[in-house]
Amino acid sequence: MKKTPIKLLNIGTLDSGVTRFQSQLLVGSDTADFIMEDNELKHWEHGDKGFQFYKTDIPYQIVTDVKEMARQEL
Repeated sequence: MKKTPIKLLNIGTLDSGVTRFQSQLLVGSDTADFIMEDNELKHWEHGDKGFQFYKTDIPYQIVTDVKEMARQEL
């Protein structure tokens, strides 16, 4: 079964070059639950080193407009 890519809203790039993304619209917030670092997508989650960003291989689609986030499979 093919998984539908998760939509990630690009919310900006830090001076360090890390690009930040949201998978859910958090009105009035710029909290990121995904980042792109060293060309690897990482997700904020609890792992063997506690809460931090861990590499993930989930299918994703980067969007730049909030309107593109209107429909998102959960």
